[in-house]
This record gives sequence, structure tokens and C-alpha cells, in this order.
Amino acid sequence: MKKAMGLLLIVFSLSLYGGTQSSHGKILILNSDKSVEKYALVEKAFRADIDGEISTLDLGLKFIDYGKVAEEILVEDPDLIFCIGSKAYLLAHKFGGKRNIVFALALNWRRFELTDRTYGISHELNRLSELTMYRYLFPGLSSVGVVYGPKFSEEAVERMVEDGKAVGVKVVRLPITGHEELVTALTIVAGRTDALVLIPDPVALADKKSAITIFEKLDKARIPVFAYDRLFFKYGALLSISPDIPTVGRQAARLAKNVLSGKKIDMKIEYPAGSRISLDVNKTTEYGVELNSMALSSVNEIIR
Repeated sequence: MKKAMGLLLIVFSLSLYGGTQSSHGKILILNSDKSVEKYALVEKAFRADIDGEISTLDLGLKFIDYGKVAEEILVEDPDLIFCIGSKAYLLAHKFGGKRNIVFALALNWRRFELTDRTYGISHELNRLSELTMYRYLFPGLSSVGVVYGPKFSEEAVERMVEDGKAVGVKVVRLPITGHEELVTALTIVAGRTDALVLIPDPVALADKKSAITIFEKLDKARIPVFAYDRLFFKYGALLSISPDIPTVGRQAARLAKNVLSGKKIDMKIEYPAGSRISLDVNKTTEYGVELNSMALSSVNEIIR
């Protein structure tokens, strides 16, 4: 009975978002969960910026039967699958065959198996731009720490070290293999750096417990945390620089159109083109962090 209900909901969702065929080709949107605001926003922006026949499959539906996802992909037979979130990408990769895939808002995408038909918008911003903004906001900043699992983030952190040299910020690398090494790494961050840059690494941020450990340990040492999503303010982040969600949707639409039109794609995985900066000014005072007041005009959201 549940499988039947799941298939019915899938078919309803697909029919609800049908469109008109165009030269752009047929697109199936796999949304990991449309009840998540940012997932819904990126889909809305994507759909507004692209023509063609577009169907949507909401993977967050309560009774969805994942065993039917492959069948629905075959029924829809899209030229391209747009995946919103990690769950959507993993299912598209498993059941999508040789179809083109574009993804967005997929954390830890470097863990994915990618093919020559995989394209996407990284959830991570350009680190050089981020480090430049850190220095602009906080003139006294000279060093930052980054805790990560080498298996997933070594290459990205190595690039971050080089980017730091370009803007005069020393990046202290602290590789760990599990939670048991996290506290030791945080002790080094507290003693040797001016801030921690939080990255979406599955080892450093393995679960909620890891996040709580990071923020509690560094709060005691009055070491600020620069995060990649404003949700970390509830734990105690001082700053968040995150992708601008509507811009990500429009950027993914442009990438999808280029893929479908057969254009040469020079960069298969792009950095987000826009960002949103949020700052807790009370915490800058609490931690004694020097803040460039002239830079506040660059901040989208000031938390007091």
C-alpha cells in the first residue's frame, strides 16, 4: 500500500510541474526535499531562468518509494537531470544512466563519483575571495586554522594555504582521522591561530556532537569561527559567508543550458557566483576582535 501511495505521489509531483518542449531539451529536477527553504529557492530560481519541459521529483515526500526512482527516470527520459542536494545527486548517479547531470547545494561533493557528464555548482565559495574578505573585515587577522579529513579535503586545503599566502593570512592545517583527534586539533587552533575556518568536511563535522565540541571549545578560548552557512549562528559562529541561493539557481540554469546546447564547458564544477555575508557584531566585541567599520557596507546581514 505504501509503495502504491509513493508512486502516486511521484506521478502527481511530476505532472504538477510539466512544461512545454523547447530546444533546450527535457529536464528532470530531483529535489532532495522541497520543504527545505534553500532547496525550494534554488529550484524556483532555476525554473524561472530556463525554458523547456521541466518535471520535478520531490525526494522529501513522506511516502516516496526510492525503488521507483529509476522507473520514473526512464519514464520521463530527460536529457538532463538537475540535482538539488546530495541525496538527489546520489540517486541520479545510480539510476540516471549516461544522462547529463548538473548539481547544486550538494555538501561534500568531492566524495561523489563523477563522470564526464557530471557538472555542478560547488557549495564552497572561492577561498581566495573569502580570505580577502576576512582580512578586509578584520584587519588584525594574521592566521586561521582549518580542521579536516585528508581523505576528502586535502587538495582543497592545500589550495587554501596558497590562497592565504596571497593575501597575507597563514592557514594552519590540522588534519584529523576521527572525532578522537578533534579536541587536540582545536587546542592547537586556540593556541596558534586567530580564528577557525569551518569547511563542510565529513570528518571534522561528522555529526551534531562534533559541531557542539568545536564551538564550545573555541568559545572558551574566545576564538571566532568563520562558517559557511548561517545555521551555525545557533552554535556561536561570528561570521558566515555562504552562497547566495537564488544566484546559485540562476547559475545552474545557465550551466544546464550550455550543457544541453552542446557548448564546450571549460569548468565543469563552478564556484558560486554570488555570496551572502552575515556577521554577529556582538561577538566581535565579546571576543575583542578588531572590526573594520568601513567594511560593514559589504555585510548583508548584521546580527546584534
